[in-house]
Amino acid sequence: MHLRIPFAASAVIAAVSAGALRIGHGFLQPPCGLISRPGSLAIQGRRSCSASCGGQRESWPAVAALIVTFERPELLLEALAQIAAQRYPGRVEAVVVDDSACSLEPRLREWSSELTGIPLPEVNYLYLKDRLSIGAKRNLAARSTDAEILFVWDDDDVFTVDRLQRQVESSPSGIACSAIEVSSMYSVPKASLSLRPPTLPQLVFENTLCFTRAWWESNRWSFGEPWEVSGQGEGTLEPWWQEVTPLTGAQEPFLYIYLPSSVSGGTATVLDKHPQPDERLFELANAIREGGRFPDQLKGPHVKGALQGCRACLGQMLDDPDWQRTFSTKE
Repeated sequence: MHLRIPFAASAVIAAVSAGALRIGHGFLQPPCGLISRPGSLAIQGRRSCSASCGGQRESWPAVAALIVTFERPELLLEALAQIAAQRYPGRVEAVVVDDSACSLEPRLREWSSELTGIPLPEVNYLYLKDRLSIGAKRNLAARSTDAEILFVWDDDDVFTVDRLQRQVESSPSGIACSAIEVSSMYSVPKASLSLRPPTLPQLVFENTLCFTRAWWESNRWSFGEPWEVSGQGEGTLEPWWQEVTPLTGAQEPFLYIYLPSSVSGGTATVLDKHPQPDERLFELANAIREGGRFPDQLKGPHVKGALQGCRACLGQMLDDPDWQRTFSTKE
């Protein structure tokens, strides 16, 4: 069976059953802007049967989480564990586009729930031996799945276990594309939680996008510019950003993570040493409590460390009398 991917780079994947993963061999013709390396290899992960429908809907659409990654294998494995931990009633597929020096396929074969705390999710893993920009990889990921609703999922951020369901639930209300407000950022190097003052304009990035395939294809959208134009190859969305409906931090809290390797450079939020209590932070504190909405069952050091660090920072904030009064009033 051959699958042709309609992308700027001509790619053909021949899928062959091989245990938990289906492995294909092909080649990728480098388009303009690629940093070329000899040859290429495409690997397609297993596709499980659709999950049974549940919840209050009669049916739940199939969804795909799009992950693009480069030289961060441990973070990728933890991101896949987060996706496997999602409490979504329908089918969930993780589509990974990886242009690192080495394929992660052996690590995926050896996936152990004892190390991650959860089984491997359904994965479609595409490995490229040619470098692509972030935007180009997101385009390839979006065109490599037949899921009805697509999510952008950064490999270093930490999301609630109901992120997929909550954003899908916003779709019937006429929202074709949504993104979650960045109201907080956790810096791993500094072990500090930065809060974006509510007086500043609402800020949303590509890493929380959720959009329907019909909307994406009908408008012929795509991510980003060529590598040499954007400088860093980020998956920018300027041509259609006005189409995105933002969800507030109070509606869907998440942890935007800053690492030394982060593209943003840590400029996403403004540090506020004396934050005023508001709905966004109230929901974050509630969601991040032990046994709350974040994936406490995961054993990976990145997610576990970020949750522990944020809890410590929030605990210090909650010692402030103003916060105590606000929380006691709400509870």
